[in-house]
Amino acid sequence: MQDVQVGDRIDQHHDRRGVIALAVVAVLLAAGLVAVAVWPEPPRPAPASPVAAVVEYDPVDCASGRVVPDQGQREIASEGYVPPAEAVIASGSRVTVTVQGTAGRAVVLQSARVEVVRSLPAPVGLFLRAGCASKVPPRYFRVDLDRSEPRLVAEPDTPDFPYRVDQADPEQLIVTTKVTTALVEWRLRLAWTSGEESGELVLDDHGLPFRTTAVTGSRELCLDGEAMWRSDCS
Repeated sequence: MQDVQVGDRIDQHHDRRGVIALAVVAVLLAAGLVAVAVWPEPPRPAPASPVAAVVEYDPVDCASGRVVPDQGQREIASEGYVPPAEAVIASGSRVTVTVQGTAGRAVVLQSARVEVVRSLPAPVGLFLRAGCASKVPPRYFRVDLDRSEPRLVAEPDTPDFPYRVDQADPEQLIVTTKVTTALVEWRLRLAWTSGEESGELVLDDHGLPFRTTAVTGSRELCLDGEAMWRSDCS
């Protein structure tokens, strides 16, 4: 009989243990009892948008103003006046959107739509009307926030979408608001295409929704020249 060395027996024992271990793992995998670590791929950075916009939202025209808390004031000095945090821009205000290409190629602005975030009762306060400005915007629209589904409507002398923009040829869109019964929080969503790419640019007030209120619940103070808001509007 051929002698079996001790080392051979140990190797054979290890081989049998390895085979048994593999068989056990296979059974557990089939039964779903062993979790296999799968490392997710790192997230890919989102492609840079070929279009950017600068948004201004301020009642710079005498058709609008701000509603501020009513503390019984009979007059308020306008020079150096800083509206409180609770102030809300009133119906008739304008959102100015300047859109420009960023990638050295043309971008087509296909459309823009209004997204209402929520509608609240109009606040009771003081309506401080803004002074008048003389600048005439190049393309302007209106939006009726009283509607269940507000939409942008081009003014008669403004051609409607689409528009073409690039780095050297921006567009400026002026949106005049109207609301008669509520305080409405809303955003604009601007759809664009560039070659085979497409996307949507969300336009709001520095990351927060625009807030536009009716003035039906407010007492108006009239602007006396450029110096003082007074309760006597005669």
